[in-house]
Amino acid sequence: MNDEKAAPPARKPGGRLESLGYGGTRLKPQVLKTLSPKMLRLIDAMVNGVDSTSVCQLTREVQDIHPETGEAIKVTRPIERGTALTLIEAADFLGIKRRQARDLFGQALFQKELSRSLQALRDSAKAEAVHKQIEIMRDPGAGKAADRKVQLEAAREILGEGEKRQGTSVNINVGPTLVPGYVIRLPAKREPPVLEGEVVPSRASADVVELRKNGHGVSGVWPPTDEPPEAA
Repeated sequence: MNDEKAAPPARKPGGRLESLGYGGTRLKPQVLKTLSPKMLRLIDAMVNGVDSTSVCQLTREVQDIHPETGEAIKVTRPIERGTALTLIEAADFLGIKRRQARDLFGQALFQKELSRSLQALRDSAKAEAVHKQIEIMRDPGAGKAADRKVQLEAAREILGEGEKRQGTSVNINVGPTLVPGYVIRLPAKREPPVLEGEVVPSRASADVVELRKNGHGVSGVWPPTDEPPEAA
């Protein structure tokens, strides 16, 4: 019996990895110190889109309504000019390997530049957002209470009161829940009643018990009876 391990099958030349440009063993990407122009274009395509008609060569699956049945269907359409691309779409458009594009997200320098571009996009849209709020505030709508509420909310956002309301802190009491009712307080020290008794065999049918409570004698017959007591 041969205990030697069988050698792995030889790798066929011209396989799938070689055709896609993945030849060799995948190594851990080195830490980037600078971003190449293609990497910057990759970020710009994801944040701001591509301002070129050549991007229409790429297609994207979107949801649409069937004109006859009215059901929701998925169709494939070309990507319009100026549309923000996903990571895979931007990588395919710029000719970057998808694996390398995904590895870029693990680079601190790439993440910093991406965050800076996204913040610049937010800042550039603030003026447009304020104009939209002003438009909503001035639109009377149908004059109903819901329309006035929308106008009021838009006015508060313009004045900055919306941010103040969001920053309001709420204190939650996690202590015991108090239920209204009666409270009966007992004294700290309470002397139990003292009962002292002695059985007197004066009757055959019943026993006479002499009870003492708090130093005072109490007499009784147990069990109780309705018969008159016998004469002495």
